[in-house]
Amino acid sequence: MNGIARFRASILGVAVALSVTATIAHQGHGPVTLNDLARNALVIVEARVESVTSAWNDDRTQIHTTVKLAPDAFYKGDEGSASVELVLLGGAVEDDGLAIIGQAEFRRGERVVVFLRPDWKGTDRPIVLMEHGKFTVESKPGGPEMLVNATGARYVKSEVIATVRDINAAAIGGRP
Repeated sequence: MNGIARFRASILGVAVALSVTATIAHQGHGPVTLNDLARNALVIVEARVESVTSAWNDDRTQIHTTVKLAPDAFYKGDEGSASVELVLLGGAVEDDGLAIIGQAEFRRGERVVVFLRPDWKGTDRPIVLMEHGKFTVESKPGGPEMLVNATGARYVKSEVIATVRDINAAAIGGRP
């Protein structure tokens, strides 16, 4: 195995360890709940995925994926911008790929609700509890909009918004 391949393998091992550590750390408190996600998020945004682009870093040791979101609504924290950009560790460039277990995945055109960590702008793991904190908005004729994540959690969107508003109100002393 050459030096770059060995380095890529070690990066993947570290990333997997971080993912597993985050999950194990939470497991002591039971399953991930909507309250866990909302309380640990600085920003909760509903958006449409505008683009998903993967590229090597300058020294070709890591692949990062940049996800550009067009916000429809901010449910917690208002970044006041017309777009939100997330940088995630992992992705695919030509024949090379870096897969991170538990990393959220995005598709262009997808409608999502994302729970962003307090340090989301300075980390390549910007989403609260990784794939737990990224939901796809699903709509079926005659039914309520649902939020579904990669772990199988399903919530009625209107109930999520109400819960987040209640948590926000409690955090600021009962004021809406």
